[in-house]
Amino acid sequence: MTEEAKSSVILVCPDSLPERVYLDFAKELETHGVSLKIEKTRNPSYAGLEWAVPSAVAAYLLKPFLETLLKKAAEEAYPAIKTGFKKLLGSLFGSERASRARRISLSLSLYFESRDGYRVKALIWEGIPAEMQNEAIDKLFALIELHYKSETSDQLRGLAPPSGPPLRWGMLFLRFDLEKRIWEPVDIVVEALKRE
Repeated sequence: MTEEAKSSVILVCPDSLPERVYLDFAKELETHGVSLKIEKTRNPSYAGLEWAVPSAVAAYLLKPFLETLLKKAAEEAYPAIKTGFKKLLGSLFGSERASRARRISLSLSLYFESRDGYRVKALIWEGIPAEMQNEAIDKLFALIELHYKSETSDQLRGLAPPSGPPLRWGMLFLRFDLEKRIWEPVDIVVEALKRE
């Protein structure tokens, strides 16, 4: 079995990122028996629309782990991943995160695969208070959990095509709406055209 097949979470980050930035994330997962694989990258290539570009640090929740959410072991580990991700946010953005410019982060994103086989990229905001960032993460993890536990329909399925925007590069992009306080799909091509 490959290391990736045994991992529940993969954290991809530049080799220049100090270990202290993701150490609390790794410890939180390790404490709860969640396997983490850290992949260091060198000079990631960037091309295309900025939100489609891989962020500097990317956390991947792997489908085999998500598919086990109905099992007791995964139900205990899942909150640890959420807590660890919040710690990673704190390490990357610091205590003064609300003083940054409000924008979608190019530094951090969360990826997972839906039960239906398409990839999902959750775009993470910078420049918002920690409480709002934590609320967004809580709601994202609740959305993922419901998606994997639901036998019929769930909110994530309602956000994807045909009712939501088209998949771009085989991926659904989600953004937390700061006013409505919900995760919504975003068509990154339309958004890029609005900013031109």
